[in-house]
Amino acid sequence: ARESQISTLGQINEFKQANSQNELDSRVLLSLRQTLKEQNTQNNGLYSEVDADAVAQIISQWTGVPVGAMVKDQITNLITLEKVISQEVIGQQSGIAKIAQTLRVSKAGISNEYGPLGVFLLAGPSGVGKTETARCLAKQLFGGEKFLTTINMSEYQEAHTVSQLKGSPPGYVGYGEGGVLTEAVRQRPYSVILLDEVEKAHKDVLNMFYQVFERGSMRDGEGREIDFKNTVIIMTSNLGSAELIDACTPPNVIDLTEPTDDEHADIENQDQINAALNSEQAPLNEDGSPWQVPSITALTELIKPQLLQFFAPALLARMQVIPYLALDKEALQSIVSLKLDGIAKRLANNHKMQLRVDETVLNKLTEQCQLSDSGARMVNAVIEQQILPGIAKSILEFMAEDDMPDILTLAVDENDEITATFADQA
Repeated sequence: ARESQISTLGQINEFKQANSQNELDSRVLLSLRQTLKEQNTQNNGLYSEVDADAVAQIISQWTGVPVGAMVKDQITNLITLEKVISQEVIGQQSGIAKIAQTLRVSKAGISNEYGPLGVFLLAGPSGVGKTETARCLAKQLFGGEKFLTTINMSEYQEAHTVSQLKGSPPGYVGYGEGGVLTEAVRQRPYSVILLDEVEKAHKDVLNMFYQVFERGSMRDGEGREIDFKNTVIIMTSNLGSAELIDACTPPNVIDLTEPTDDEHADIENQDQINAALNSEQAPLNEDGSPWQVPSITALTELIKPQLLQFFAPALLARMQVIPYLALDKEALQSIVSLKLDGIAKRLANNHKMQLRVDETVLNKLTEQCQLSDSGARMVNAVIEQQILPGIAKSILEFMAEDDMPDILTLAVDENDEITATFADQA
């Protein structure tokens, strides 16, 4: 690659010399410069000319501070943020739209000029996309998951663990090492901070965030002022999960995840379970009117009493609460389809193999996931435990024989089992 650049630069110099003799073909010179630009892009920071843009690009890569075209890309991504994230985080369109609206207001410079870009508390059941939302925000706003700092707040259940987050003061063990939180933000001031299971942290730890949410800064153990104004803070919590599930469950729907005293009381056999899962009848309220999922505002008010048991009112007022809903059948099926698409891409890239999935497979996997309260995590578990092991063994056998087939078909057989069939292109 370097030799190619040197050759291109040599040609440019020759044309520059020719220019002094009025023999320069400007179109050829333009083409050569474009070729050199493409080579620079492909060779990870190997620049033929070190100009201001090159220096800014390198510094940006080191510090995470966007410059020039990166700033423009960030703004463009903000405009379409909910559309892009909703393609990866399924079933949470309303919540994601609220997050995107808040971030656009902050970026436009018409909100509180102090605080972070956004402070969000994502509350809801497990496996519905809260953590995935933080990952997607890091990718869309700052360029990748390396700009995501995840802190498991269940590790900070004691008051003295405050020093682990902001660093130990002078004279104490650990002074000079930096805090987990403050050091991460000091090194990457443009980033997403994920505080996972925030309700499990000690109250003294939570109180430390008042100044961050209000002023957008925190003084670390060494006395340095750490700037949070360009961060997005995401907190996740399972508080209010039961209330959200009840509120978002249509009337007269059997809860298939709750055991009953009499196993035959509500559902007598698997056929009835499948019928309940596959029912497409529009739910109705008691008065006969069509049932709808409550609004984000209504759901927020519904779970607020639960939140106030763990968060002081003044602290909760500094967060934007975003309820995350339990996944319905349609959302789960979309997630299953998304995961299978990922497998299809890997098969195509690694083995030049086409994946075909029968619709019965989508339905069966979705039904299995509905029987669990683990949400999208169950999708991964089912695929990794029931589908991938058999496929992997077959692929390794084909690799050993150096005879890889062209097509893999997934279907459900007469015994209601998912089967994998390999074949060559006809």
